[in-house]
Amino acid sequence: MPAPSTVPPAPTSTALRRVVADDLSGAAEVAGTLLARGRDCEVVLDGRAVTPAHDGLTTVVDTDHRAVDPASARSAVRAASAAAAGPTLVVVKLDSLWRGNVTATVEALHDSGFQVVVAGALPSLGRTVREGRPFVGDVPLADTALWALEPHPAPRAVADLLDGLLDGPVSTVPLAVLRAGWALGGQELSVLDGETDADLRAAATVAVDAVVSGRRVALVGSAALVAAVADTTSAPPSGTSAPAVALGHRPVVLAVGSGSAAATAQTAHLRAAALVDEHTHLLTIDPAEPVADLARRVGRTHPAADLVLTGGQTARAVLDHLGVRRLRPVAQPEHGIVVSLTDDGRLVATKPGSFGQDPTLTDLVRLLRALRSGVPTAPQEIP
Repeated sequence: MPAPSTVPPAPTSTALRRVVADDLSGAAEVAGTLLARGRDCEVVLDGRAVTPAHDGLTTVVDTDHRAVDPASARSAVRAASAAAAGPTLVVVKLDSLWRGNVTATVEALHDSGFQVVVAGALPSLGRTVREGRPFVGDVPLADTALWALEPHPAPRAVADLLDGLLDGPVSTVPLAVLRAGWALGGQELSVLDGETDADLRAAATVAVDAVVSGRRVALVGSAALVAAVADTTSAPPSGTSAPAVALGHRPVVLAVGSGSAAATAQTAHLRAAALVDEHTHLLTIDPAEPVADLARRVGRTHPAADLVLTGGQTARAVLDHLGVRRLRPVAQPEHGIVVSLTDDGRLVATKPGSFGQDPTLTDLVRLLRALRSGVPTAPQEIP
């Protein structure tokens, strides 16, 4: 089998303007991926009210459709992609373990007139697709316990999620074909094997070439696929300045809506560091407490505070409760952990519940304070 190239192709003239994510954690991960590549972006929390991106910005739309019913998921994806008219490329970030509304997402994109290319590998975590089957390391996804909380068994093949979706069969593209120079023909739906970042760059290049030739293409996959598209396209023409953080003291409210072992250890470290005081408020969720109640407690504690939000559902509920509709990412201190600026000047750090090390919450509080004090910080580092 030919070895995959390790050199990314030269960027094309097609700009990456729109990425759709199925939850806030995914949208933040995408934003961090773009930020690490020097791409300015914004996260929009209402897919039904998307306006064209400002010059120089890539719009990341959180449709929040991971856990809704299929009909609602289809509607959300159609709304988020509807503004992309004519020959265009839309990238859709889904769960790299193939959970959520994969079928409904692909159906909505197809119904919106896109040729759909599914390239779901996440090489950095050993999540690959071989002969059309999803693997985690060397173990088929269906033989792991990673779908233990899902209502259905994990798929043996990606096509199991998509068969019957269209009139014809799903077109699968083996690694050897992709690496030898696969081209997107008239296929309505293609599922690509992938093991490396170079494989994802090959998929991105094929999709961009198809758009340049006048077609509408939707690439569906993990945050690594977004990175591949960013590496093979140009940024939108710049016309905006980077967001500025206003200096001056603000209190910090932490809302920890996850009961994971990681989140528990991080809250213990925060307390031990003596950072929970009259300026820093820690709110944790009771196992029986609805996340909406935690969101209301955040709003009552200090309505203008900077925020550290742990857990994707918690973050979305708090931001919805506060009426936050847009986020401008300013730093990614760790993979998947992003600090953003809201339209009203609030700093918001979002973190999946299981992400980070014991000091992560402590370090995030210190980072928000440093940003407010004007202390220079490297964009990818917690001080």
